[in-house]
Amino acid sequence: MHHIQIKMGWEKQADNVKEQEKPKTKLEFKPLKVAEEKRGLKVGIYGDYATGKTHFALTAPEPVFIIDTELGSALLADTFKGKDIKVIDAAEIDATTSYEKIIEAIDLIYEQEKVGTVIFDSATDLWEICQEYAKVNIFKIKPEARLAQQWDWGVINKLYMKILMKLIKLDCNLIITAREAEIYVGPGQISNQVRPKWQKMTGFWVDFVLHNTKKIDKTGKLTFNTNIEKSRATAKLMGKTIQNLDFKQLEELIKEVKKR
Repeated sequence: MHHIQIKMGWEKQADNVKEQEKPKTKLEFKPLKVAEEKRGLKVGIYGDYATGKTHFALTAPEPVFIIDTELGSALLADTFKGKDIKVIDAAEIDATTSYEKIIEAIDLIYEQEKVGTVIFDSATDLWEICQEYAKVNIFKIKPEARLAQQWDWGVINKLYMKILMKLIKLDCNLIITAREAEIYVGPGQISNQVRPKWQKMTGFWVDFVLHNTKKIDKTGKLTFNTNIEKSRATAKLMGKTIQNLDFKQLEELIKEVKKR
């Protein structure tokens, strides 16, 4: 026996409403030049303490919005008097409050009428915050406990990438700082090389990776040296070391090399 399904009038109306309510994704292709001008430069800078990372970041175009987990930007206020710089202190005793505060801070930046540069200081803290947040809120273990499964790191990576993607997609300059970590070639064997202490995919998403070091000569003169380890804009800048680099100099270097 064949059953014939007859829809009542109200059922047909409901189907029509559902079809009308389906969100339509509006995609738009943009000329590369327009996309480039709108997105700004995405820069990752790492190094030991007091190597000028935050100082470099604060030379970027204003208004500058800082999400600070290291509590170091306020100490540079006198150096940048008169510049439009605003900061949110995201450092908290517990990772849950810090993580939620960071998300809220980024959402607040999206609401601003004008943003020149966003500084996230630092990705090293963010990676550690994500680990503790996941352990406490998702895996229900103590912050110092070891993860039960290797694939649990995938959850932590997603927490980190959620914030990184929100930052990368901002239509402004972005500077992410990180501390450096020793590279080991074996148990207890140091290679005398360093790397950024952030989630391993971070370097793929930024346009530039800069490594800052400092040098103090016999007279006490301090020099910050910046080595350009990655340059998406032009490969000709990779491997170059510049003394006391600021953001404007970086922009001028890019333009100069592109003209050649």
